[in-house]
Amino acid sequence: SYFEPEFVENLKKLKKPIAIVDHKIKESATSSININSYKGSYEAVKYLNRLGHTKIAYINHHRWKKINRERAEGYFSGLKSSGIEFNELYHKTCKPNAKDAGIAMAELLNLPTPPTAVLCFDEGFALGAYRACNTKGMLIPKDISIIAFGGFSSQRNNPIINTIDLVEKNIGKVALDLLSQISNEKEYKDILLDVEITDNGSCSKIN
Repeated sequence: SYFEPEFVENLKKLKKPIAIVDHKIKESATSSININSYKGSYEAVKYLNRLGHTKIAYINHHRWKKINRERAEGYFSGLKSSGIEFNELYHKTCKPNAKDAGIAMAELLNLPTPPTAVLCFDEGFALGAYRACNTKGMLIPKDISIIAFGGFSSQRNNPIINTIDLVEKNIGKVALDLLSQISNEKEYKDILLDVEITDNGSCSKIN
């Protein structure tokens, strides 16, 4: 979850080991466990580019500079590594709900040169994007490809969309193992969990 630094500092007054899951506060010197978001979005862009896509958009969290900035940085780096010039019109931000993500997707589809593939911040964003495509009468993946970050669940929440998923499914065990390695509140470690792309049929080659 996302915590403000002040909240974590209050927790640290308990003088107990702390590990934050799915977020990192650099200035707090607190242990964290995170999905490798940078690698995930980087690999997603490279994956789409191997399918022939060069017009790749990203529907991002509106607070992306504070919440999981690494996902955007991986997207930017993936474009650069693939020789694709960044198009600011393809970087849409919205609040984290399917309705607003659908509006962002509709704006992308209405561009003079719309994207052929879209990376979404998470599966909730992807759901909104999927609905917007359906409303416009577009078929996935025939007309457009969609990929999104998946959740921490061992079950695929949306088997329709290609997802960027954790290789390690048991986050609870990782957290307990980490806490058992920390003998006092002054020690801290940062763990990045590896990711893989699950192909559920929402991405296809483009001519």
